[in-house]
Amino acid sequence: MPYITMQNISLKDLEDDGGGDISLVIPNRNNVKYLEACLHSVARQTDKDFVFIVSDNHSTDGSIEIISSYKEHIDKIISPPSPVGYKEHLMWILGQVQTKYVIFLAGDDIAHDELIHFYRKSLKKTGQSSPAFVCSPFYYIDEHSNIYNRLRWPRQFSGSRNDMLSAFLKGPICNISSVAWNVKKLKRIDIPEEIGNSIDWYLYVMLSNKNDVLLVNKKLLFYRVHRESTGNSNVVAHTDNCRRLFLHLKDNCFNNDAVSLRQIDVNINAFNQVIAGGRANPIKQLVKKIINFVTASIFRFHRHPQFKR
Repeated sequence: MPYITMQNISLKDLEDDGGGDISLVIPNRNNVKYLEACLHSVARQTDKDFVFIVSDNHSTDGSIEIISSYKEHIDKIISPPSPVGYKEHLMWILGQVQTKYVIFLAGDDIAHDELIHFYRKSLKKTGQSSPAFVCSPFYYIDEHSNIYNRLRWPRQFSGSRNDMLSAFLKGPICNISSVAWNVKKLKRIDIPEEIGNSIDWYLYVMLSNKNDVLLVNKKLLFYRVHRESTGNSNVVAHTDNCRRLFLHLKDNCFNNDAVSLRQIDVNINAFNQVIAGGRANPIKQLVKKIINFVTASIFRFHRHPQFKR
């Protein structure tokens, strides 16, 4: 038997009737620059049968005013008792959710108009089973919502443990905003302190290790990369979070998996080099900037139909 059961859901396989019980939550903390675009994308979902929650983590940048302007579209506006870290905020939100599945849409990302529509239909397709999560590939967009990259899934997953997880270890293919998590199964995961802000990667690995997952073959999220993004604002701190995550995976998750352990070591060595130097390799960074500039130029005038309306 495969270690996990993987279902690739193609759009033609989906029925027209609904299914699934979904909350979409925006966990916000000082994202005023991009928050309105995020809220607007949720307000215009073609499938309105979901619970829309905004949890503001005591923002001080005017986010509350933006959120209040969308209150007619929002089912609940909540806030933790006091300011908390990113991981603690997500776990607090989880305690407030009463639906079967939850999507944590970051306040600087944008949901595709049919995100809920396709996730609901995908869950309906599974019948009585309860997948650990459903996810989809996504677009990368810049500060001005220009598409400059399109993340694609590896060509095919066999359903084996190594197939999916090795793909993740070579380069994380998940983004917390593009995942609808099974709330009951999510609550069973014990999240160690050393994971830090890499909680989404950790949950992705742990749940796909043990449960069925769904991959929807349609890009349903616009993941925004900008100067204030976690990895850009503090490269060393972000890299250290990633290093601690992979160390934990090595010690606790893949003890008997030589292939994955080798890939983990490759990642850890790369992370250590960045931390030791205080920044990323300058040559690699320059090459990355050139590639991003070229691809951004190519897609500069490629506006997704969602942004043309």
